Amino acid sequence: MENNDLNKTLQTYRDCVKKLVSAKRYSHTLAVEQQAKKLAKIYGADEFKASVAAILHDIAKEMPPEEQLDLIKTAGVEFSENERQNQKLWHAAAGAAYAKSVLKIEDDEILNAILNHTTGRADMTLLEKIVLVADITSDDREYNNVKNLRAIAETSLDEVIAAYSVYIVAYLKENNLYISEKTKATFNCYSKFNK
Repeated sequence: MENNDLNKTLQTYRDCVKKLVSAKRYSHTLAVEQQAKKLAKIYGADEFKASVAAILHDIAKEMPPEEQLDLIKTAGVEFSENERQNQKLWHAAAGAAYAKSVLKIEDDEILNAILNHTTGRADMTLLEKIVLVADITSDDREYNNVKNLRAIAETSLDEVIAAYSVYIVAYLKENNLYISEKTKATFNCYSKFNK
């Protein structure tokens, strides 16, 4: 595709997301896209794919739970019984399902980046890492240590994922919330990058 066609495609996806989410969520989506493009440039990843996955990562976030589950089932997206235990994880699988069944995206790299942007997984692809890190370090994020993670993201995606997985596992444990198998696998795989 030529640049003009690529830009039209990205705008079509942005317009689709804008119709399905709140203004605040849409603003977050655009911030994640910008961060994903920046990280894709740094790491030599496909910027178009990074933009697509970032734009679509939260497309199903505000859909009713039943609609999310229907999308997941209809599209046949990987969704374990383990993940079903935590409703906050559903939007990632539903987003991948929406991209696959409604938007007719067939690129597994993009679909997996959407699918795994919340939990991560062991041995992620570069695109999966970029979308996960872009989501947690986008300019709209304001939690403690985010500035430090943004700086680290420019030199090591693995270190950001390691730090984030330590934080998220501790948070889930402290709040007596369910820890998915993918989150555990991310923690175990990337903990070697903790400094």
